[in-house]
Amino acid sequence: MSDDTTHARRTYRGAPLGMSSMAVVAVSALLVTAPATPPTPAAPKPVVQSPAVQMTASSDWIGGLFANGLFRDGTVEHPDAGLISGNGYSHTAEKCLNSVCNGGRGGRLSGNGGDGANGGTGGAAGLFGNGGNGGKGAPAIYAPNGTKVQDAKPGGAGGTAGLFGNGGDGGAGGDDCQVACEAPLDQGPVSYSSDAVGGAGGEGGYGGVLMGNGGTGGTGGKARTGKPSKPSDYKDAIGGAGGIGGHATGLGIGGLGGNGGAAISDAGNATGGIGGQGGYSLVITQVQGGGGTGGEAFTRNEQKTATGGAGGPGATGGIFSQGGIGGPGGDVRDANVGVGVGGAGGPGGNGRAFGGRGGTGGKGGTAKAGIYRLGGRGGTGGAGALLAVGGPGGDGGDALAAGQSETAQGGAGGDGGPAGDTLSKAGHPGKPGQVKASAGAATSTRAGNRG
Repeated sequence: MSDDTTHARRTYRGAPLGMSSMAVVAVSALLVTAPATPPTPAAPKPVVQSPAVQMTASSDWIGGLFANGLFRDGTVEHPDAGLISGNGYSHTAEKCLNSVCNGGRGGRLSGNGGDGANGGTGGAAGLFGNGGNGGKGAPAIYAPNGTKVQDAKPGGAGGTAGLFGNGGDGGAGGDDCQVACEAPLDQGPVSYSSDAVGGAGGEGGYGGVLMGNGGTGGTGGKARTGKPSKPSDYKDAIGGAGGIGGHATGLGIGGLGGNGGAAISDAGNATGGIGGQGGYSLVITQVQGGGGTGGEAFTRNEQKTATGGAGGPGATGGIFSQGGIGGPGGDVRDANVGVGVGGAGGPGGNGRAFGGRGGTGGKGGTAKAGIYRLGGRGGTGGAGALLAVGGPGGDGGDALAAGQSETAQGGAGGDGGPAGDTLSKAGHPGKPGQVKASAGAATSTRAGNRG
């Protein structure tokens, strides 16, 4: 082999060796100058709280719900309860001065409504709960010279229930007492500008839409007049009317009508307040609310008349059910020395739809005292619905005889209600009232006429 060939081979082989050396140097330079890759950070270790810390966090969360108004009772600053649950705030007359305060609303899901004050309405209940009671109305106010500055105010309406619950009771009417309501005979020199008239009772609240009773109507306010020095200044006393009973729109009973307010006069006439009408129930065969009792009355002037308040009407019957019973008439109290006439019984409620019988009329009030005494007339029976009889008339009120008096007479019985059709019967009339002789009394007085 020649030298040229050998040289060529050496040259060929040497070239790759030179390039390899340069590549090694370049790679080494890259390894030296290239930035290092940062290490992957380790995952943080979970923090494990102790049971005490976990309970504290849970309590803070629940407390936040209460603080944010979801679950809490109403307060004087925020009368309405929490959004979900809680009872509404109930006001008191002592803390609610010179204003009308409505009871707080119950929670939207569950909770009772709060009570009102000074004629304020009762708060509405949640879906589950009872309505709050209405507040008693504010009394009449007189100036020192006897001028009436403010009339007696009506009582507040009872709060309504939601789906399940009873309606709240209506508040009593405000009193109008020119002297203390229960004071003895007054000979005060002040002459008053007007008669005393008690405030009306508030309406009872509605029962729950699905189940619950209506609230009772509020009692009418009392009325009381004194005896000024001049007969020309004698004023009359008229009791406030009772409130209407609350209605039951679901399974339940309509509320009773409120009783009429008492009337007491030292020198003028006295007339008891009218009883409120009973609340109805819409559901089949449910009991209807009866009318309220008329207010009692008496006067201490033998030349004046005391008349008991008329009883309230019974509620109209529900679907296929009879009407409510009329309320009894108000009595004339023992202390009466003038003419005494018992209040008339309230009319029975009419039947509704098919087969609803008329309600029974209320009994007349009793005349317990007076120079002439007449028992109240019984209430008229309610009309029957189609294919139903009329309601019976109420019995007349009794009269109590005293000494040898022959001026006592029982009240007439009420007329029976008409039938709903020609195939049914009218209600029978009520019985006349009796004269009931007390010890040493004459028995020659007569009973009242039959209705």
